[in-house]
Amino acid sequence: MTVSEILKRTYNKIATRRRWILKRLLIYFVVLMVAFPFVFVNRTQIYSQLLVRHDEWYERIGEDGIPVGEYGVQANVYVGPQTTARMVANSGIEYYSQMKDGNETAGEYFNNTVEWLIENLQYFYIPTQNGTIKIGHWIFDFAIWDLPKGWHQSMADAKGIQLLALAYQEYGNTTYLSAIDAITNSFTVPMYLGGNVYTVDNGLSWYPEYVVRPQIDMNYEPYLVLNGFLICLRHLNEASKILNDTKIKNIVNKGVITAAVYLPRYDSPYNWTLYHLDYPVKFADRGYHRIHIHEAQYLYENTNVSIFKYYADLWSTYTSPPFFTIEEALAPDFITFGILITTLILSPTIIIDFIQYKLRRRSKSN
Repeated sequence: MTVSEILKRTYNKIATRRRWILKRLLIYFVVLMVAFPFVFVNRTQIYSQLLVRHDEWYERIGEDGIPVGEYGVQANVYVGPQTTARMVANSGIEYYSQMKDGNETAGEYFNNTVEWLIENLQYFYIPTQNGTIKIGHWIFDFAIWDLPKGWHQSMADAKGIQLLALAYQEYGNTTYLSAIDAITNSFTVPMYLGGNVYTVDNGLSWYPEYVVRPQIDMNYEPYLVLNGFLICLRHLNEASKILNDTKIKNIVNKGVITAAVYLPRYDSPYNWTLYHLDYPVKFADRGYHRIHIHEAQYLYENTNVSIFKYYADLWSTYTSPPFFTIEEALAPDFITFGILITTLILSPTIIIDFIQYKLRRRSKSN
């Protein structure tokens, strides 16, 4: 059978079943229109369940108040349950607020998180022109995404500094100050020496969310992830206020200058913020977009630099109905997700329809 004969036969089959096909397409269209708004509004949750790069991540709180995250399989290796400084510091800061409200159990948990940070802080000695500097990091002892085992986070370091600052304010234990000083030093040491400072345009200082020390990978280039950088600045600023520490405040000020210069670059033409500036382009999901707004507003309230308010207000308008613009709808990222949503909605309908069609044909043949 020739190609033309196959095409002619196919056309004839479609022509004879035209009414049936049109009816099915109408049903599919109605199902899509009914389900699409619900799926679209919940697309962040759907994304996190289906597309996020960590396979089985969830978090639970242990009996001692220490959080445990289940990381599942990472980089083709089962990582399983892990406790990280980021999770511990987040929980500890929350416990502190609850403790101040009179919750005794939260007070015990707060102490446990502080103790965990002290016990798990790792120190490194960095030779510089001005002598050897002692710095501290909390190391992630597993590989994830494109990060090899041994990576760390500037954001987690900053959160840990704030929690230890709260502990020092509460108890006056100089052990906490010693740890804070070492971690703070990491924000004065360049990344290529093992610190948290990544130099960007015009010598500006960026504190990357994800850092790989040169002893592990000398060629690692960090993603300029906006939410991690802004959150890092928030926690460093809170620590500087608690301790009245000019060294930490100077680190914050350098970061604020960088943020003010770079913030416009994260405002995409599609009326949405970018997650990072690297290729390929990646839009922030709705949760991270809201973090960008919240952290920009925080920086304005704590620095009075008007550009932060400008973008906090501008980005807030992007989340108003209809929730996306024509430009965003035409963006490759948006189209790809639209195809995914359409597939998720229509696949069960088409499969059920196909089964019914086969059953009807079988019953007629009998």
